[in-house]
Amino acid sequence: MRITRIRVGSFGGIGDRDYRMGNGLTVLHGPNESGKTSTMELVRSVLVPSRKRKQYPERTKRDEGSVEFTDGGDFGRLELSGKDVEGTRPACVAGLDESIFRQVFAMGPDDLDEAEAITEGSIRSRFLTVPGGESMPEVMKRASEDVKKLAGLKSNSPSELLDADRELVTKREAVAALKERTEEFGGISERISALQSEIEKINAEAEAEEAPRRLHELYQSNAGNYERLASLKDERSALGTFVPVTAEDRAKAAELENARASAVSEEDTIQRQISRRKGDLDGANPSRLAVRGKEIDALPGRLDSRTDVPASAPAPVREAGGRRKTLLALGIVLVAVGAVAGALVNPILFAVSALGAAVAVMGFMSKGSLPAPAPAPRMDDSLERDVRDICSDVGVRYIGLEASIDALVEKRRIASAPPTEVDEMSARNRVLQADNALTAFYSRFSGEAGFAASISKTERAAALDAAISNLESSMRSAGLDPAVPVCPVEWKGSDASAKVSDASRELGELTARRDAILRMDDLERAMDSLSSAESSYDGALRDAAVAVLADSIAKDACTEAYGRVQPGVVRTAERYLSEMTGGLYSLDVDPATNDIVVRSGDVSKGMEAWSSGLRAQVLLSLKLAVAREMGNGEVPVMLDDVLLPFDSSRKAGAVRALASVAGEMQVIVFTCDDAVRDIASGTDGATVLDMV
Repeated sequence: MRITRIRVGSFGGIGDRDYRMGNGLTVLHGPNESGKTSTMELVRSVLVPSRKRKQYPERTKRDEGSVEFTDGGDFGRLELSGKDVEGTRPACVAGLDESIFRQVFAMGPDDLDEAEAITEGSIRSRFLTVPGGESMPEVMKRASEDVKKLAGLKSNSPSELLDADRELVTKREAVAALKERTEEFGGISERISALQSEIEKINAEAEAEEAPRRLHELYQSNAGNYERLASLKDERSALGTFVPVTAEDRAKAAELENARASAVSEEDTIQRQISRRKGDLDGANPSRLAVRGKEIDALPGRLDSRTDVPASAPAPVREAGGRRKTLLALGIVLVAVGAVAGALVNPILFAVSALGAAVAVMGFMSKGSLPAPAPAPRMDDSLERDVRDICSDVGVRYIGLEASIDALVEKRRIASAPPTEVDEMSARNRVLQADNALTAFYSRFSGEAGFAASISKTERAAALDAAISNLESSMRSAGLDPAVPVCPVEWKGSDASAKVSDASRELGELTARRDAILRMDDLERAMDSLSSAESSYDGALRDAAVAVLADSIAKDACTEAYGRVQPGVVRTAERYLSEMTGGLYSLDVDPATNDIVVRSGDVSKGMEAWSSGLRAQVLLSLKLAVAREMGNGEVPVMLDDVLLPFDSSRKAGAVRALASVAGEMQVIVFTCDDAVRDIASGTDGATVLDMV
């Protein structure tokens, strides 16, 4: 099969494109976003449709295009309409697996780098393995593992043969030792008697030193308790002298604090009420309202009866004499003196302030009523004049006779409502009394801060006293004197226990040896064990020899087989790689692992040692060879920018190799690389098509 024409009606954002393929290598060149990937995806979707939901470019119902081809001399066309393909697919692509087609026959850069597609699974077993050699790596692996397990890789490596040899040596030494023991019986018996006497002597000496030792050890074990006791006592002394705070003291302090808080709260409440009242008075003078209260109270009655009073009735004339001014001044002085003295000296002097307020009120209210020699005005004029006078005096704006009388009566009511300034003074006096009571209480403790410090010290002292008492009681119960921190007896130590332990251990060993000599059955068991060890060693030696021979035979056979026979795909890929690299590299299959190996002279490199450029060359060669073998040269190969990882020299070699491969199967290259375009333009048999 060979594609002759690709027509894109509408697909992936491009449309109205028509490309006719050349006979050999065809290179379609265009910049990024020129439709290379979309064009290649259209061909892939027509030849081997994808069942994935998410594809790039995204498929739509408006997708439309066609691929024309020849197959065995016959002409064919596949039409794409939406997601449907009309026409008969050539047999060479009809049965291809979607993932294999995209990873081998229609590759992008990521598909090329996907080595697992050809190094794992069915492709590897079909095309990259010597026929019948699939199991050779497993055979060689098992043979090597048997050698490692049975014989060891080195003379001192862990192995069953080495374990058997060590066991044999141990058994031989045991038999020799048992044979020598019969000659030691007399010396062992004498040594046993000497050890028994030595142990008795050591025990007697240790018993005499027991009491001093116990007392010394007791002091040693309680050294920390003595240090703790001294530390507690030092901390208790550091608290110094202070007035202890009792529960009654705490209750009294709380009571006084609550009383003061209550007094302060009451004072704040009264002050807020007075402040609100001042706002309600709207600038009216509460003191003047109080002084002229009777006059204000009489105004409504005067207003109601103003037409009933004769017009010739004389009106009283207010006298602002010297006596009134004197009383007013005296009252103000007394208020000031009483307030200052009450705050600074004694709350009782607030009474002086109250007296001053009373005198001031008397000064305001003191007046005389003497008839004026002039004729009396009309009643209406007198009432209005009085109202204006009162408004001016108390600070209320005159707004007409009746309205002003109503305003004066309302301001009078507001000003006379409780609490009064006397109530405020009384509340302030109670706050001062509460402060004085607290000050007097805290004076025992040098103030409020001293009271808090005394509480802390009282609590800490109680805790320290309890800890000291408990620790001293515990030490006395153990037989120690808390007042004597140093052990009263001297003890330099003794190694009697160690001596007895050593002597007893030796005595036990010698007794066991003597008893074994007397029984003689140990020697018989040792001889039987030696015979069993010799038999095990012979078996291990035989198994190790067989494993070594099997490993050598497997390696030689595998090397011989792979030296004569190489998979056809590997030979084809080696030819492609040689064309790309100018004969610098060759390919081979490692018989031990079936992995692909690149050789250059005497140097071999596994896949993990390949550079990115060499990896791209090898994978491209292998996938081209697999495509050639799987498609039998009938399935076109399409490559989308797969030469991007290649440097300039590798690109030139790759284009030459692709032009050569195009003689065996159709090769279509999509690229945005100007260098690839230029190289292809100068390559025989290559056709270059511009996509824009």
